[in-house]
Amino acid sequence: MNQPYLWVVRSEDRVSGTSSAFKFNAGGDYRLAQMAVKHIDLLEVVIPNTIYNIRSGVNNTFTVTHGGSFTVTLTPGIYTIDDLLTEVAARLLVADNTLSWTATYSAKTKKVSISNVSLTDFTLTFLTTSPDEELGFPLTNNASTIFSSASGVLTATNVFNVGRPYDLHINIQEFGQTARCTKTYNNATFVCTFSVNGGTILDWTARDHYDQHCRFTPPRNIYELNVTLKLGNGEIADLNGEEWAMYFRVHPGEEEGNKKRKI
Repeated sequence: MNQPYLWVVRSEDRVSGTSSAFKFNAGGDYRLAQMAVKHIDLLEVVIPNTIYNIRSGVNNTFTVTHGGSFTVTLTPGIYTIDDLLTEVAARLLVADNTLSWTATYSAKTKKVSISNVSLTDFTLTFLTTSPDEELGFPLTNNASTIFSSASGVLTATNVFNVGRPYDLHINIQEFGQTARCTKTYNNATFVCTFSVNGGTILDWTARDHYDQHCRFTPPRNIYELNVTLKLGNGEIADLNGEEWAMYFRVHPGEEEGNKKRKI
């Protein structure tokens, strides 16, 4: 009987693509070449959490208006709430240096307040490319939304949220989709949930979370994998040059010479 064995797929061993979307040649493992696979378990995923929570063209711009309109552009990166508010105040000043800007949050309500020392009223316009979730200024019907200050102070509607992403979706074309989520683009082969700060390591294990596996009926040979790593919203998860790995338990079928003849 063929025993299950460990199989490691590392993005750095890809034959093409990037660490977030790549082709992997499975032919390097002689066991996969010799026999078909009937069942694969995902044991562990190790991913550096180097995904920016402020990303260019995704959530790094908004507009401030008082008399004239000025575009505020945040530098992409991994931010804590304190770091992010320091960046917001600095970029507001770069965009509009006629006022002295501050950005703070309440430790009690977890809501952001943006103000200026002159107490001049202003508006902020958040778009689909704005940090609306991160700063707590929700879009109305996913469209451009204007928020107005009172006496030069504007407090967010919602609490701030800089902890994303919450999960990563692994799509492997050859394995199909085994995870079903609420939206079509969220379907995936495997889903790894986590809650760690940027710059740390995501170490997802089946032992500590939940079983994820693929079954093949009939058993099939695996020659290559086409892998895509995505955020929960369907966006490619850019690891900014870092690499990651998946660890599988492979349950092989019988070798051709060991199959029993039917009588």
